[in-house]
Amino acid sequence: MPTLYERVRNFLLYFLPVGVVVISLLQPKLELWGIGRTLSLGVNNASCVAIPDTEACEDAWVHEDSGAAYLACSSIADKQHWLPGAYVLDGAHTPAVSTDRIVHYDFSTKKSTTLTLTNLPSSSNGIWVHGMTGYAGEEGKITLFLVSHPPPVEREKAGQVGADSVVEVFETRVGSREARWVYTVESELVRTPNAVAAVSETGVYVTNDHADKISFTRYTETIYATKSTDIVYCDFKSGTTECNVAVDGIYYPNGIAKGRGNTFYSAGSLDGHIKIWESQADNTLVLIDDVDIKRPLDNVKFAADGSVYAAAFPKALALLNAITPGSTSLSPVEVWRVRDETSQDQYFGKKYDAELVFADDGNVISTVTTGVAYGNQLLLTGVKAKNAVVCSMQ
Repeated sequence: MPTLYERVRNFLLYFLPVGVVVISLLQPKLELWGIGRTLSLGVNNASCVAIPDTEACEDAWVHEDSGAAYLACSSIADKQHWLPGAYVLDGAHTPAVSTDRIVHYDFSTKKSTTLTLTNLPSSSNGIWVHGMTGYAGEEGKITLFLVSHPPPVEREKAGQVGADSVVEVFETRVGSREARWVYTVESELVRTPNAVAAVSETGVYVTNDHADKISFTRYTETIYATKSTDIVYCDFKSGTTECNVAVDGIYYPNGIAKGRGNTFYSAGSLDGHIKIWESQADNTLVLIDDVDIKRPLDNVKFAADGSVYAAAFPKALALLNAITPGSTSLSPVEVWRVRDETSQDQYFGKKYDAELVFADDGNVISTVTTGVAYGNQLLLTGVKAKNAVVCSMQ
């Protein structure tokens, strides 16, 4: 029988190296997820005003010229049963017709109104909102693009087949309180849409956050960091939907935003990176740079001054707990601003400055999924937040 000394020696020789390897593999993930992270709370959260009737708004877009914001809103009660992006697919308990809505908010008057949606086909049973964006046309025309996740016709089978996800397109005008449906972007390439970035009244980039609607690979993608999904480009100028893969082999792209010229930004939920892309003549995307925020990211928004704002989850496990069906727990939130480095550090190779511009423990607003700037005001929305809020940035 081995002595105690021999048993300890054998353990150290055979198992300790394995443990060291496992820890070395897990350490970056633990840091990304915020395990052991000390939170920076109380950043620009002292002067915030809640916007009435803006419950469970996942995303928002601001029309810079008019100061009007458009928010994709739902209800916390409905999100308990239907949140395809988080794999919540209880189709049997969804309403016959969705109560989700687009809310118009005016930064100057501080008033909000739910838009009346017209011309939407009855077969859609309303909009089932997720990500959204807009395109500012001429003479006050606005085109809104909304990711929509309607449940399948046989709703009790939603857990086996997933959502019938599409991108719904509406037209409205500055000052109008109506939005008219004009088109549904539907394609086999639009599998698990999360966010959208418009390039024209008919062209839009769409992030697929997972490779499949329903598959065990949704979990392996997370655990093993598989780069198995893509961003696609779709256009319906011809009257029919034509889509192509803009870039593939990427890791959980969440938010996407158009910058200046041919520049686009995408945010990674499971690697914490903002990737900077350049679009090509064939609408493919070429990676030109990368900024590591070191937190799981959600939506990313481009501001008029050239900055990029990204909603982040400093405590990933707290977020998962907060979006679990039935949970009432809060999730701490952050918003980061990325802009060109202008200090002397630029001469030593630092190209971008990443600054924390909002942080809260979840009491002002929880589960923040979007931070979009309008001047020195920051509009914050949360997928399971009671209200969207507007905070002043110092």
